[in-house]
Amino acid sequence: MTSVRRAGAICYLLWGVLHIYIGFMLLSKLLSGGIHQGREIAWGQMYYSFVVIFGTLVAVVAIGLNWRGDPAGYWINLAVVLSTDSVFAVIMMAPGYITLGQGISGPILAVPAIALTSVATACRSTSKLSLPPSR
Repeated sequence: MTSVRRAGAICYLLWGVLHIYIGFMLLSKLLSGGIHQGREIAWGQMYYSFVVIFGTLVAVVAIGLNWRGDPAGYWINLAVVLSTDSVFAVIMMAPGYITLGQGISGPILAVPAIALTSVATACRSTSKLSLPPSR
């Protein structure tokens, strides 16, 4: 199960790195003068900063906790990635602000990360169950 758990951690790490990259790329584009209205710039800065923060959190948890199979890491990254990608899909992709092709890279990494770490966590949990002593 170690290889399954670590493969999931690598997927989470890649998800985090992708979001750090996208967040910084969009922040730099925003700040280079693409939008000239104050409120829109502030909202964009806040949103893209959160993309960087969530990406960093997921990457750090993947390296520090998911790699070792820590249950806290499983729940932290599950909650952050599932909520982030779900909200992104509903708010950005469903109305058509971003095409499926533009927005699918996060979920492509999230699905195997969640699946692999879930399998590893479930196997770890069942292996820790104590059986009654045999007579």
